[in-house]
Amino acid sequence: MTFEQSDKNQLVAKLSSEEMYETGLAYALAYNNEYMVDVISNILLLGKQKINFKTKQSRIAVEIIKKDNFDCEIKFNIMPSYKLENNTIVVCEPIIFAFENLDNLISASISLFNNYCKLVYHSTLFFMDNKYYLIINSTNDTKGLATNLLLEYGKLSGKGEVAASFPDEYGKLLIKNNAIDKLAYYFKGA
Repeated sequence: MTFEQSDKNQLVAKLSSEEMYETGLAYALAYNNEYMVDVISNILLLGKQKINFKTKQSRIAVEIIKKDNFDCEIKFNIMPSYKLENNTIVVCEPIIFAFENLDNLISASISLFNNYCKLVYHSTLFFMDNKYYLIINSTNDTKGLATNLLLEYGKLSGKGEVAASFPDEYGKLLIKNNAIDKLAYYFKGA
């Protein structure tokens, strides 16, 4: 089992198929039960010890990626701190971006997914007037990291519920939920 820290907020554990069985991960993945939490926690603890990965009592998102040769990667991502009001995550009003072509939209989605996907709570994609309209609900406003990244590829088209209803009413719905995630997943090798 090897560990690497891709940045200060991500630890990646790489396990061979034999190590998956030795650690109990193969069994845990098959049954997705409380035992899985213990196995994943133990792998995270081992990684923290081996490469001094600091989590500072943060929430951690876990992504398990099975490889073709039955090996796997486990990505431990420290979740950003969200502003909470009455124990509820505050999500800003919808922000709409227009993209002139599909290449810019795909590049923006891949870049956003790889860097700031945890900042986007919801995303929807429409096509209207020969442009692609991406509507996001972010945990930060129009001055945030996710917005700034998208502005490198497209233009800010509007903000708020009223502006978001326009593509919904007059455009063609292409992807209803998790548009950024789906575009990044299907086109990351393109």
